[in-house]
Amino acid sequence: MKNRFIPIILIAIFLSGCTQFGNNNSHNIESYVACGCACCPDIDPEEKCIYHSKGDDLNKIIEEDKKLAQSSICEKRLACSSPIKYIYCD
Repeated sequence: MKNRFIPIILIAIFLSGCTQFGNNNSHNIESYVACGCACCPDIDPEEKCIYHSKGDDLNKIIEEDKKLAQSSICEKRLACSSPIKYIYCD
């Protein structure tokens, strides 16, 4: 009887974690690794500084990266991209 609730509990925990992880509206996000269509494996990301003081917005970078990943360009591409880690440097 107890075991049948375990899958329900695991699903609830998983979904609550995804919601928190997927919330990109938080101002606490300090870095993001962008890959466009797909990251090449075994390549360390190149770090690129962005600045609050210059009006850079990491959330916009995240949105653009996700749009590219869902675009038709990625369907036709067979290559991967070098990852870029955008990080606030101020």
